[in-house]
Amino acid sequence: MQPVSGVSVAHEKGLQPTLTEIAGLKLPTKLVIKDAVVGSGPEVTAKSTVYVAYIAFVMENQQILYSSWKKGQGLNIKVASAPYAWRVGLVGMKPGGARVIVAPPSSLGVAPNSKAAKAGPILYVVNVVSVS
Repeated sequence: MQPVSGVSVAHEKGLQPTLTEIAGLKLPTKLVIKDAVVGSGPEVTAKSTVYVAYIAFVMENQQILYSSWKKGQGLNIKVASAPYAWRVGLVGMKPGGARVIVAPPSSLGVAPNSKAAKAGPILYVVNVVSVS
């Protein structure tokens, strides 16, 4: 797992994470992953279904692209069906854990003309609530 240097995330359990700093961070050309909080319990595998809460920041301007906290609900998703960045980034997480996933457009697994692809590299903070 490659660390995300220069990124600081304020994270309290149950609350929306905030991006406190992106210092000297070069926009990534490859997927990078960093644990913010290590959870406990059953580990996420490629065959798992997970319930997650997450926030997505546009790296270039640090604006929020999407927040499940603001929408008031998380996402139930099969890891095998998730976009590439999440398929790689979720594996190994445990309930209660939070992970920073920095994804260049090539690893988003979305349509080239989508809002996310046009935004450039995306920084996700993903909290795993449950694993099945």
